[in-house]
Amino acid sequence: MIRVRNLRKVGVQEIHLRISCPPPRFPCFYGIDFHRSSELIANRYESLDKIRQYLGVDTLGYLSLEGMLGCLKYPKNHYCTACWVGKYPIKAEKKHSKFSLEGRCCGQGEITKC
Repeated sequence: MIRVRNLRKVGVQEIHLRISCPPPRFPCFYGIDFHRSSELIANRYESLDKIRQYLGVDTLGYLSLEGMLGCLKYPKNHYCTACWVGKYPIKAEKKHSKFSLEGRCCGQGEITKC
């Protein structure tokens, strides 16, 4: 939002934002730092237009999941899509935090090497 405001301040007339993946709706426990659905903009606003308004851009577009997976070399089942569809390839712990998996390395748990 700060960048959008700064662009508007210097006279940019229109801002068209395109995002090269679908909007994440589910927590990621595999290395991306969002562990609650409430942290994700797609869950805080009920429509693409509401997100667009919040960001202050003129248009907003996301790549579809099918479009994103269709660009990749391997079949769809070779990729984790948990943050988009909510189906996790490995069962996540009940208590989630960004350190859920990190706590098991570097001498802090079962795994001793990073």
